[in-house]
Amino acid sequence: MKNNLNKICTLLLFFALVPCMFASGKKDKELKVAFKKGVNAVPFAYLCENKPKLGKDIQLALSACDEYEQVLTEVLGENGQLGILPVEAAAKAFNRSNGSLIALGVSGTGNIYLLSKNAGLSGLSQLKGKTLFAFQEGSASDYVMLYLLKKAGLSVGKGEDSVSLDYSIPPAKMTAALNAGNADYAVMPEPYASVAEIKGQGIVRNIDFQKEYAGAETGDTFPVFLLVANAEYVKENQDYVKAFADAYKKAVAWTNAKAARAGVLVQKHELGMMAPVVTKSIPYASYTWIPAAEARKAVEKVLKICLDANSESAGGKLPEESFYYVF
Repeated sequence: MKNNLNKICTLLLFFALVPCMFASGKKDKELKVAFKKGVNAVPFAYLCENKPKLGKDIQLALSACDEYEQVLTEVLGENGQLGILPVEAAAKAFNRSNGSLIALGVSGTGNIYLLSKNAGLSGLSQLKGKTLFAFQEGSASDYVMLYLLKKAGLSVGKGEDSVSLDYSIPPAKMTAALNAGNADYAVMPEPYASVAEIKGQGIVRNIDFQKEYAGAETGDTFPVFLLVANAEYVKENQDYVKAFADAYKKAVAWTNAKAARAGVLVQKHELGMMAPVVTKSIPYASYTWIPAAEARKAVEKVLKICLDANSESAGGKLPEESFYYVF
């Protein structure tokens, strides 16, 4: 009888310990967010340093990519979750994937500027007859620039009454071209515009295209980057996604308020930029957080500009209402 009792006690102890044994080896789930190194990465430096609590048994896993194609692959892959993409790329992905990718919110608005050595340049109309070096032909930023040139009464082409566009110099080399006199006027996104001011020889920031757009569109901003997500993942993990959106909003606010500290963290976590450049660029980079449902009108306005310029851009049509996630 005593032996039987001992066996029963042993079995009870074993079954009591089994859950603990499995729990101790249990790996927390991950919420994965992919972004391109460089300007998109800056708010994530705060999240690298201060991992947010998203829920019980779930950890944030950040993936710094070299190209947007990698980000898109991460989001739409078998275990895809969240990422940062240009607005036109996000719309195209939605239209071509039967709604598998959706927008959670705007993470960045207009961050493009015209720079030159002409300190007297103050308006786009003064570019008549000039050659303007531009970047990323076919992007939303490019189409917005073309739209604003037209609003200023300029046509694109050759001749004294037009603006000639040249896309042959990548943004990373525009500062050298301006310094050497191989370019007179250049349109640059951040952080390249800030690099031009840091390393430029008499280079000044003449025109803020964000302000030009706000003037032409009665105060609206133009969304450039979106936080996007795998639609299936969001459907099954709404609480985690909401928790991350709140954490990202906090990271953006901290980044905008603590530019010097943010620069240090970006360099520390090797996110593609050096601290002085990050610190200089943050006031011009237009980091923000606007939930997708609230930003729909502004996003659609930019996408319409893209589609008017090129009917095949953004996937050939405006995304449906389901593209804009409602928290």
